[in-house]
Amino acid sequence: MGTGYLHPTLERFVSKYTSVNTRSRYTWALQEFMKFAGLDPDHLLEVARENPIKVEELVQDFRRNLESRGVSGNTINVMLSAIKSFMRHYRVEGVRIETKRAAPKVFDYIPSPEEVKILINRAPLHLKPCIALIAYSGMRPIDVVNLKYLNIKDEIEFDGERYRLKKVPLKILVFQHKTRQPYVTFLGGLGADILCQYLTERFKKTWKYWRDNDRLFRYRDPFTLSAAINRLIKICFTKNPEAFKRFRTYSLRKYFRRQITGILSDAEAEYLMGHVEGIRSLQATYMGLR
Repeated sequence: MGTGYLHPTLERFVSKYTSVNTRSRYTWALQEFMKFAGLDPDHLLEVARENPIKVEELVQDFRRNLESRGVSGNTINVMLSAIKSFMRHYRVEGVRIETKRAAPKVFDYIPSPEEVKILINRAPLHLKPCIALIAYSGMRPIDVVNLKYLNIKDEIEFDGERYRLKKVPLKILVFQHKTRQPYVTFLGGLGADILCQYLTERFKKTWKYWRDNDRLFRYRDPFTLSAAINRLIKICFTKNPEAFKRFRTYSLRKYFRRQITGILSDAEAEYLMGHVEGIRSLQATYMGLR
């Protein structure tokens, strides 16, 4: 592989990622593995389909080689994840690739239902629905920031004075940021009421009807949204500073995961969390999640 050249099969795979960082890391990881294996992308897929055990052995040898060179565990996980995603993208069955994740030194704080309500009650109106979407729908901050009115408009109606729900729960069409694959999640009565109140108040301030391509929220990116939520957490929980050290925006997603654990299957939970494997495994039967 010459400098600047990208094999078409590899290029098709990495082009699905919108993140430049992910594309570059996965390209580098796969090129390193293929150089180690002495195979180009097409030959690697051919061998994987004919003899998956051989590819598993190649991956294990590659892992050991990286470890002997002192490559960090996180980097090795990224490289193996790239290989796994590459195989899955081209529908190669039977190649098992396991990543070794170190146990976290400190676990994120998972708030109680009462603490989530405290955050929402103390938040300014423009932040309330963002917190609700993460905590009650499991959405990532980046996907909340990217939401448009188009994603919810089929579930909302305007009665001349205010925006209101047609039915509960509110169904939300989300395009997962990393892959742009669509999936569906839901927002229950409390969160949906907060969202409708926000839509109505924004309308009353501007006297402009919501249009399909209007972004729901004015945060520039997930970092500014997370910073706003983290500031609110600090204000609300000054009496519990130890918990605050572990309470971050993603704790709200973990709150959602805990709430649905035991109620839904793992596959359904992974789908509603917007995880790539969950979206792909259930896409045929759960798109729309009636």
